[in-house]
Amino acid sequence: MIRKPFSTIAPFLPEGDDLISAQAIHYNFEFFYMVNHAAKEGLIDENDPVLQADVISRDAPIGAARPRLAEEVHAHLKQIRQVGRSSSGKFSNILNDIEAEFMPDCEGLLAPPIAASLARNLERLMLLMPGPRDLVEQTAVLVARLNDTAVLSVRHRNFNGFCSDLAAASNKEDLLEIARGLTRDGTLPKDDPRVSLSDASLLREHDPSIAANFSAVIFATAKLQDQLVPCGIKEFSPPRLRRLISQAHRTMIKGFELDSQRGLNFLRILASTAEGLGMNLHYRGDPQHHALVDRLLSRSALLLMQSHPISYRLRCEAAGLSP
Repeated sequence: MIRKPFSTIAPFLPEGDDLISAQAIHYNFEFFYMVNHAAKEGLIDENDPVLQADVISRDAPIGAARPRLAEEVHAHLKQIRQVGRSSSGKFSNILNDIEAEFMPDCEGLLAPPIAASLARNLERLMLLMPGPRDLVEQTAVLVARLNDTAVLSVRHRNFNGFCSDLAAASNKEDLLEIARGLTRDGTLPKDDPRVSLSDASLLREHDPSIAANFSAVIFATAKLQDQLVPCGIKEFSPPRLRRLISQAHRTMIKGFELDSQRGLNFLRILASTAEGLGMNLHYRGDPQHHALVDRLLSRSALLLMQSHPISYRLRCEAAGLSP
């Protein structure tokens, strides 16, 4: 197994220059994303165990939805200990360090810092393991689950019911990615309509003009705000949605440049408004609303995507960097 250091394409990370988990955790990415990035950049070869399908699954349960993960890690460490008896001193030292850190926390849910440390150290072990191949691959699967438990547990602390708000807070542009992550730890049900948004839905609603997208949402709010009814979910209650609509209208009346912090805030408010209206309709349970729910959630996702370049430029400027 041959790996090239990440520092050939990105700043050096002291946590591990050849560790995919170190990069993913540092930059707040799920494991599959960083694996695909490493493969695209030629940093890992085709035989690397992280490329197997189970490792790069985007749907495997983690966190609270996988409460026995700690037990899985504990049992796996016993297997590694058995096959690694004749391995190098470095291998044994890493294994001893893992067991010393992990044993006090081997029951219940893994705290994010413990999950992150385990992911990095298990990946170090994986790179030194002599075999067998199936055990190496099982280790890679655990590294991915631990990585994603660490990343998503921290990300989801700020979830307020709106995927668009969580995406903005996490500097992500993909509403579907955020929603899918929330199903992995059981925060959202797998049948949530935000998870099932299709490329076809987005293409059908897509307009390269940001103005066209936000105008469509403003039109929908004007049409729907007087039809809002309680849906049983407080996050999408009529009072909360009316506050969002009023906020969007006040911002639009005052005027702004889209490519500015004020413009970015406006687009994010509209994305949340479209999502909230769509979810309010969804929870009413009327099949007649299905197409409108799909359109509103698609508009929310598109506004989020279109706001991301503005967000990126503003963050670069704040850091004194060139976009």
